[in-house]
Amino acid sequence: MTPRRAIWTAVLLAAALVGTGGFLARPQPTAPISLLYGVPVTFAAGPGACVTAVLHPVTHHWICTDIEQSPARTAVPVVSPGPFPGNCTYVDADQHDGRWLCRMTVPADGSSLPDGPIVG
Repeated sequence: MTPRRAIWTAVLLAAALVGTGGFLARPQPTAPISLLYGVPVTFAAGPGACVTAVLHPVTHHWICTDIEQSPARTAVPVVSPGPFPGNCTYVDADQHDGRWLCRMTVPADGSSLPDGPIVG
């Protein structure tokens, strides 16, 4: 094999490796959201689900602190993960398993809570 042929063979192999690596590393399409776990809410931007809630230490109401909006303002079904767990004071809706995850059992400071909708 001549030096020129060896160089061009190496260049072609390198280009093939780079092209294959780029193809394999491309972003994969994500499946569209077919449902949301949480408490259904409607707000100015459209329908959605309360996916994080904090128990107010004085009123004992659950205050929504994070709302997941339905994609593209379409009405995606919202499924309740069930009752809030035991002595939790801060919960997140697990979008994979469809249940509430307890994040905290210590009461929150009521003065630092946002003005969110009451969800329970």
